[in-house]
Amino acid sequence: MNSAIPPRRRLVAALAVGAASLLTSLSLSATSASAQAPTLAAVGAVVAPTATTAATVTRTTTIAYGQNGDIPLAADFTGDRREEIAVFRPSNGTWYIRGGSTFPYGQNGDVPVPARYTSTSGKNAAVWRPSNGTWYIRGGSTISWGVRGDIPLAGNFLGTSVADQVVFRPSNGTWYLRWQETTAPPPPA
Repeated sequence: MNSAIPPRRRLVAALAVGAASLLTSLSLSATSASAQAPTLAAVGAVVAPTATTAATVTRTTTIAYGQNGDIPLAADFTGDRREEIAVFRPSNGTWYIRGGSTFPYGQNGDVPVPARYTSTSGKNAAVWRPSNGTWYIRGGSTISWGVRGDIPLAGNFLGTSVADQVVFRPSNGTWYLRWQETTAPPPPA
């Protein structure tokens, strides 16, 4: 043991290593409304304080949710201002929202683009269909915007209260934005 390290700091470091070992072996199991029961494994690491930092606790969690071929999503579908873990399953056009609902919306080949397209709280499920360049917004509208080969994106590019439909066209390196307005905000930077 290095005698240059004060005894109290050696004790804190030893306790931190012991706590990290204990947290590493901790494993929790949770159930879900989905057909698959996600497994939670909590792992923590404690870093001993140094002269310039206080003790820091870092935790990680793994959640098994979905299956091979699913498209992972994270959005506030419930309006509680917290992101929910979700997957869109292209094989059957179904959305699976962890701790929430499961519903069909879309078809094989659709690209999920969840965002807040309407003034309701939370995000809307939406898909963009590459075969016809159409956006299908659950609880909203159907919008033709884009062509096969485009990459759809959704975001609040103009600072309004709802998302704009955007496609990026790799063939010419151009972004195409579509928005609705009652006043004329400036175009995005």
